[in-house]
Amino acid sequence: MLEPLKKLKESFGVNIVYLYPDKNGNIDKDELYSVINQDTILVSMMAVNNETGLILPVSEIRGAVKRAKAPAVIHSDCVQAFGKIRSSPDFLKADLMSISSHKIHGPKGAGALYVNDKKKLKPQIFGGGQENGMFPGTESTPAILGFSAAAKALPDIEQELSYIASLKKRLISQLKDCDKIVINSPENSIAYIINLSVLTMKSQPLVGYLSDKGICVSAGSACKKGKRSSTLVAMGLKPSVIDSAIRISFSRFNKECEVDALANELLNLAKDLT
Repeated sequence: MLEPLKKLKESFGVNIVYLYPDKNGNIDKDELYSVINQDTILVSMMAVNNETGLILPVSEIRGAVKRAKAPAVIHSDCVQAFGKIRSSPDFLKADLMSISSHKIHGPKGAGALYVNDKKKLKPQIFGGGQENGMFPGTESTPAILGFSAAAKALPDIEQELSYIASLKKRLISQLKDCDKIVINSPENSIAYIINLSVLTMKSQPLVGYLSDKGICVSAGSACKKGKRSSTLVAMGLKPSVIDSAIRISFSRFNKECEVDALANELLNLAKDLT
């Protein structure tokens, strides 16, 4: 994630400032205000961290930009927030907002970028006149239509959030007394994601074991496959916790019996492999 930005800095002389999280994954608001100055041209922040589910303070950026009298454009990666929590451009006070189809049960390979003012963007790839001259290439019409259908099929956010929160609470309540299982997601994390570690087994074998039981979880984000999570490393977690971490994602199609089955498997592993 950081490597392309480092190359950008080297190639164009762009000064890039990184904000690192505390032990819970939170970004300090005072630090956010301190690093934005009148020369800042872009601020980018996830709305929801894709590994821990932490809800980040995107809406605070606009105040920091105004105070510094900066010309900054505000971008938010809302892939994990869209359709799950309130995350409209007006609510986040964002100029750019990126979302993805597959996170709301649409087809993979489709995404969208909200732009509040086209003048703030310049094409980086040239060719045809597609996407209003912004990005050349033939659009995947089936994927776009599938994305549209998935967005239209989204249930009421607040009602659905209540149900998903009950599933997450149910899982945590069954695991909280096991000293071999560590919950890595902070309290202010989205209900749809929980990151935890079963200290008796490494991540990949655990994912494979659960898969054999018909339970699908991940060892982290796809872009970090085979590597330690940069998020968990930045949070300062112990190597043993990071190397055994898995990410569990809930959806409106999950049932309480599935949560109970997952909890049972995790508890059995924690006990049997001690």
